[in-house]
Amino acid sequence: MPPELISLAGTLIGGLFGAWIGASLAFQRYRREKAFERRLVWYETCFSALAQVRKNTYQLLHALQPGTDAEVLTQRANNFGQTFEELADALEHGVFYAPPTTLKTLRRLQDHIKGFTDRLAAAPPSHVTDAQALVGLGNELLLASRRLADDIRPHLGLRRLPPGIGPDDA
Repeated sequence: MPPELISLAGTLIGGLFGAWIGASLAFQRYRREKAFERRLVWYETCFSALAQVRKNTYQLLHALQPGTDAEVLTQRANNFGQTFEELADALEHGVFYAPPTTLKTLRRLQDHIKGFTDRLAAAPPSHVTDAQALVGLGNELLLASRRLADDIRPHLGLRRLPPGIGPDDA
C-alpha cells in the first residue's frame, strides 16, 4: 500500500472521528440548553400562576368582609378556584424540573389549597374561619414563591435571594 494512501486514510479516519466527537458534543449541549429552556418556562409559568392565585386569594379575603354581596363573594370564590386549577396544571410538571425540597413545598401548597376549596364547596363561606384560612394560604403561596426563586436563581447566574428581599418565608 502506498504511503500516500495510508496517510489519506489516516487523515479521513481522524477527520471523521473528530467530526463525530464535535457533533456529539454539540448535540449534548443543545439538549442541555433545550432542557434548561423548558425548565425556565416551567418556573415562569409557576411564578405567574402563583402570583395570580395570590392576587385572587387576597381578593377573596377582602370579599369575606361582613356586608359583601353574596354574588361578589361567589364570583371571587369562582375566580380563586379557576386560578387554583391553572396552578395545579402548572405544578403537575414539577416532577421533571423541581428538586425534592421544592416538590415537598409545592405538594403542601396543593394540599392546603385543595382543603380550602373543598371547604368552600361544602358550605357557605364563613367570614372568620375562611379569612383565617386564607391568611395561612397566602403565607404558603409566599413560601412556594420563595422556594422556586431559590431554586432557579443559581441556574440563571444569580445569587440566591438574601433574607428580607422578595417574599419572606412563612
